[in-house]
Amino acid sequence: MVNDWLELTPDSIWLEIPADIQEISWAKSASFTDASIRQRFYINYLCQQVIFNYLQSGMPGVSLVKNQEDFWQLGVNGFTVKLGEKSVIFIASETLDIEAIEIPQEWVDIPQLIGDYYLAVQVNTAESHLRIWGYTTHKDIKEKGQYIKRNLNYSLPRNQLQSGSDSLDLWGECQLQAVKIEPEKMEEKLSLDRLTTLLDILANPQLIFPRKAVTFQEWAAVIVNSNWRKILITRRQKSPVKLTNWFTDNFPIDWQSILDFSSLSLVPAFKNTEIKRIKDLGVELLGNSLALMITIAKIEEVFSLQATVYPTGETSTLPTHLKLSILTETGQVFREVIATDNDEFIRYRFDAELGDKFFIEVALESARVTEYLQV
Repeated sequence: MVNDWLELTPDSIWLEIPADIQEISWAKSASFTDASIRQRFYINYLCQQVIFNYLQSGMPGVSLVKNQEDFWQLGVNGFTVKLGEKSVIFIASETLDIEAIEIPQEWVDIPQLIGDYYLAVQVNTAESHLRIWGYTTHKDIKEKGQYIKRNLNYSLPRNQLQSGSDSLDLWGECQLQAVKIEPEKMEEKLSLDRLTTLLDILANPQLIFPRKAVTFQEWAAVIVNSNWRKILITRRQKSPVKLTNWFTDNFPIDWQSILDFSSLSLVPAFKNTEIKRIKDLGVELLGNSLALMITIAKIEEVFSLQATVYPTGETSTLPTHLKLSILTETGQVFREVIATDNDEFIRYRFDAELGDKFFIEVALESARVTEYLQV
């Protein structure tokens, strides 16, 4: 089928979508309840994997930029591949009638995110192929593109793009041409109060287009900070677990009694006045079976809390360098505890007041699990 299309459109690069990549992409996106996020994640992840495998097979120095999926969850289409020191941004679309490339403003105007080149990709999952049909440069987008404020996009018509087949020469061009215009500086320094307000606004799950809800400068200041970005995504996707509900035996289904776990020898001793629940973190942290336990007790008007992480698999010790972090609602690190060799658990006890919201993050290398909690 790809060969048939290639004969009709030799000016494009056609790539097949392997069945296993399609299945993995769908599985990764299936957990999102919002249909638009689910589809955006699916198409971008699928496109990313196919194109990266294609580039990696024939070009040295190709790498993916980490945490691209954050942007898909916040309404920003596209992903970045590094060719040496140059950034190439791929913009995927399922549109059949191709008239222009539509590039989100984030990839054009935020200094930390802009690309040197932008490649337009048409994705057809029904027929299991994708097509790189054209490309342009940052310079051309800024000089020739039309900024569409209502969509926060830059648009460049098809007749202004180089053909997709010519993108095969990008590797050589990346070493020669200056194709980026220095962007205007965005030195939006957010106070803690303003950051708190912005996160409250943007975290509203009823807000369909968060990137349009505040000024672009403030939006940019939030999303370029990976910590704030993660916090925002977590807050948009789930409400905090209200720990005071535990005093009336009102527990979320995924926070279970410690009696449901067999590794009781690893659990530290507790006072009878403490309420303790445990959540199985599965194997999301690089294949390590782990659980997070929270205990809460009320002492007059203050709540005493403790977070503990311990292994639930065959091994009795935690992986070295596993990190337990307590974060404020704005993502500031309040406390970190890091596992060393032969640690059977790591924990941290702290006090909080009624209404306090915070995050507990368990991380190993680039993998992390975050829980959003409220006293």
